[in-house]
Amino acid sequence: RSKTDLRRLRDSLIARIGRSDVELCTGVSVGRKYIESYAPDAVILAIGAAPTLSPIPGLAVFARHALWAYANPDALGRRILIIGGGLTGVECAMHLACTDGREITVLEAGRDWGRDAYPSQRAAIERALPDNVRIRTGVRCTEVRPGGAAYRARNGRRVELEADTVLYAVGMQPRRAELAELLRAHPNTSVIGDCRSPGRLLQALRDGLFAAYDIR
Repeated sequence: RSKTDLRRLRDSLIARIGRSDVELCTGVSVGRKYIESYAPDAVILAIGAAPTLSPIPGLAVFARHALWAYANPDALGRRILIIGGGLTGVECAMHLACTDGREITVLEAGRDWGRDAYPSQRAAIERALPDNVRIRTGVRCTEVRPGGAAYRARNGRRVELEADTVLYAVGMQPRRAELAELLRAHPNTSVIGDCRSPGRLLQALRDGLFAAYDIR
C-alpha cells in the first residue's frame, strides 16, 4: 500500500520487457539438465534467497515467515507476534496493523529496530507507526509454542506472550544447495541479486546490469 514507487518500477520493467525482443518464459522449472539442454552462451542466476530459520525452539513448527502473512490475512487472528525487528518485520507489522482491532507485537534482539533501513525510511516509519504496534528491543525470544511465545527481557525476566499467530523475519540467506547445482551446468555463469548476497533492490539492479555488460 505504501510502496508506490516500487510498484511503478515493477510495472515499468514489465512494460519495457513487453516492448523488447526479450523472450520471457514463465511457469518453467529450471534445473541443471534444463540449462545443459538449452545450451545457452551465458547464464545469469537470479534465484533469490530463502528466509533464515533461527534455532529458537518451536519456531520451525509453530511460526511462519512474515511474507506468508500478506497472502493469508484471514488466517492471522487478532493478536500477532513478529520475531525480528528489521525492515521486513516492522513493515509487515505496519501492514497488518491497518486492520481494525489487531494487536501487533514485534520482538527485536538488537538494541534498536529497523537497523537495515535507510535513515529516511526509518524516519517515515516512525512517523507512521500506529498505536497498535508495539516494538520491544533488546529482548531474546526463547521459545515458540502453540498460542504464543516466550522471551527474555533486558532484566533477564522470562515473559510469556499470547498470540493467535507467530511470524518471524530474522534475515535471508542464499539458496546455497540449489545454487551450487546450477553453477555446475554452464562454465559462463554469473550470480546476481539476493542469491549472491541478500541486500537491497538497487544492488540487485546493478548486479543485473553489470552481468549483462560482462557477457562475452
